[in-house]
This record gives sequence, C-alpha cells and structure tokens, in this order.
Amino acid sequence: MSSPLPKKLRKEALNLIRLADKVISYRMDLMPEEAVEDIRRQREELEQMLGSKDQPPRQETVEKAMGRLDKIMKKHGGDIYPVTFINENVEMLLVAAILAIGIRTFFLQPFKIPTNSMYPTYAGMTEKVYSIDGPGPNAIEKLWHTIRLGATHIDEQSPTDGEVIVPVNIGSDELGPRAIVPFEVFEGRKWFGILPAVKWRYRLWIEGQYVAIEVPIDFHLDDVIRQTYFPEYETLYDAYAAAKAKGQIIRNGGGGQAIATGKQVKKGQNVIDFDIDTGDMLFVDRFSYNFVRPKVGSPIVFRTQKIPGLNDKAGNPAEQYYIKRLVGVPGDTLEVKESTLYRNDAPIAGADAFDKNAQEIDGYAGYKPMWRLRPGQTDTVPDGYVYAMGDNSPESYDSRGWGFNKPGENLNYVPETEVIGRAFFIFYPFTSRWGPAE
Repeated sequence: MSSPLPKKLRKEALNLIRLADKVISYRMDLMPEEAVEDIRRQREELEQMLGSKDQPPRQETVEKAMGRLDKIMKKHGGDIYPVTFINENVEMLLVAAILAIGIRTFFLQPFKIPTNSMYPTYAGMTEKVYSIDGPGPNAIEKLWHTIRLGATHIDEQSPTDGEVIVPVNIGSDELGPRAIVPFEVFEGRKWFGILPAVKWRYRLWIEGQYVAIEVPIDFHLDDVIRQTYFPEYETLYDAYAAAKAKGQIIRNGGGGQAIATGKQVKKGQNVIDFDIDTGDMLFVDRFSYNFVRPKVGSPIVFRTQKIPGLNDKAGNPAEQYYIKRLVGVPGDTLEVKESTLYRNDAPIAGADAFDKNAQEIDGYAGYKPMWRLRPGQTDTVPDGYVYAMGDNSPESYDSRGWGFNKPGENLNYVPETEVIGRAFFIFYPFTSRWGPAE
C-alpha cells in the first residue's frame, strides 16, 4: 500500500490547482481553446489523485502530474503564471492600500503638530540648547534623542576668530515690543537630501563673516539665540534693551541693528549647538463627529480653506489643517479678563487647560486679551460656526486674530462643516505626553 503523501507536497499540489483555476479565469479569452482544455484536464487529473481515498497516489505519480500541469501553464500563463511576488501579492497590496486610505479618511488620521500654539498640552518643534563651551551630545546620545524624540541635531562652527554679533529686528505687537533675529526663506532639502522642503536661514556675524543656520519652516531660532548668548534674560527683547543701555548695539552691514554679544570664539568652535525635537504626532478621531457634535473643551482639527481671515493678500485660501481648542459654539459670548477666558459671563469649563491657564500653572501662560478679545471687548459666535483658540495664548494666532485688520464678516470663525475630528492619541515622540490626547 502506498504511503501517505508528504504534507508539503500535498500543499504544493493544491496551490498549483488553485493557480490553474486562476489562469483559466483570467486568460481564457487569450489562450487557444486546446490550451484551456489541456490545463483543465491536467488540473482535474491532479485533483482526482489528491482526492482518492481508496488508492492513495504514489509521490512519484503526483510529482509527474504536477510537472505536466506546470509545463502547460508556463507556456500559456502570461503574467499569472509562473508566480512572482508582484503578481501573487498585487491584490493583497491593493486591498491593504484601500483599507489604509479608508481608515485614514473615515476613522483615524495621523497629524503632526507644526507649532507651539497648543503648548504645553501638545508640543510643536521644541529646542534643547547645549553650551557652545561644552562638548555637546556624543554620538550615542544623538542617536537616542533621534529615536526617542525625533530630534535633529544642529551645530555650526565659526569660520574665524572673533566676537559673535547677533542681528535683530525690533517691532511690537499687542503684547508689547519684540526683538527677532531676521531670516530668509529658501528651498532646501529634507530626508537626507531626497525631498524638497521650504526652510528658514538665519545668520550670525563674526568679524565680517557670517555663519548660516538652516532650520525647518515654523521653527524660530530666537529663543535658541537667547539661551545661548543671553540666558540671564527672559526674552530676546530684554537682552536687546540691556545691550542698548550698555552701548552694545551696532549697525550691521545692511544698516540694521545688531547686538555685540561680547562672546569671543575661535575658528572651528561651535557658535550654536542644539537639538530640534519633532512636534507631537497624534491620531485624529474622524469617526465620532459623524454622530455627536464637538463639545466646548475638545481639541479639534479643522480645515482652513473656508476661514476668510486666513486668506493671503491675493485672497487665496490657506489649504492646511489646524489644531486648536474649541472654546465657543453658536450663541456663545467670549471675553478675556485677568488670564481667564469667560464664556457667557462665567469662567469657561470643560478642559483642564482652561483652569491651568486661568491659574497660570504647569507651563500655561494664561489667556491674553488680544485682537478681537482685547481688554473690554467681547465676541459672539454666529450660527454655523465655532470659536477656536490655542492653549498657548500669547503665541497662538487663532479666532481672536484671524482677519483682524481685514474688512468683512465672519472672517475669524471656524465653519462647523470644516471640523474633521478631535485629537485622540499621541503616538510619538515618547515623552510624558505620550498616550490619550487631552
């Protein structure tokens, strides 16, 4: 009596039968009729062998039958047979791609926080500054920071011996005077030079030569400069005011102002040394708002195309996604008084960030009366819209300010139809904020 077929051989034979069915289904109209009949005959013969219980086939007999079927299918199988990775898995890959697109569109969409308007609830790109007089992080520390925090390390060296000069532009906003380091926008690269990316380029001066520092767009170098050269001051403007009082303000080559830092460096020494940690990456729940309305206090993600106050000077809409906290729904009246946001004449409730801002604790700076909510002013949300504000009120451009100096109505509100979901889960980087979004 014949011994049972090896399991591996039986599995290979059954797979060959499946492929024969696929060749016939996909290529019946392209093959000669006799080839179709030949494949069917060889396929049925093999199937009968495998299905026989009274007289199990010998291994040699099955192998010969498989060889005959393989030969005829190689001749007429086209792209279906013989099997390659692509033609065997293309359906699976297509299904996986469609499934991924469906999940992203209707359920969970990944989103990266670009700025610090919601800090400290969520962080955009943040800096870790190292002393230019120290060794800085070693290779292992850089790798660990990259893995855990998505950090990019930047250091630039002096081209000569001399004093570091910091150019500044002086201006003011509703929070008072400000000093910023001027920059230029240019087309750079990212991902090891593979992808194009818009970047900002800053310059420091040393004995008439400049050191260029390139950073991602939306990352400002001002606080890195302050921490490096003026750590005793809270803002760069404070450092500028102190330098002006001491007679340390000079005119740079372009006629602008600059601060003589008093810091002498040697050729090849770091003039800047810092990490840029990536912004929080989170999943946006796009599903629940199909059934329930957004609530006051929820961190919402919305499209900006239909917010006229964000249009550029030519009237072109801003085609982006923003994340802010919902602070008002239709009919609500909002006002800021003494670091507290008031909703309908009562301190707003519905999120921990509201209370922490009112108390100015845990890194929350308090709500600032600016633009449409400047001291003594209120703003009432019209039907069909919601009001959005950032948790980092001093640094958040939001419904208080969008279109503040532009004519027209409803320039600054978020249409309810443009709210796509709420922040759900921070999945990277691995910081204390990792986990369910607040």
